[in-house]
Amino acid sequence: MNSKIPEILGILDGYEKRVILVIIETEAMV
Repeated sequence: MNSKIPEILGILDGYEKRVILVIIETEAMV
């Protein structure tokens, strides 16, 4: 089960990066 933790963290990290990019793009449009 411990081997799944890094995978979950990696997915969350990638999701957060996408959210940040979307926020930056939204601010750039405004």
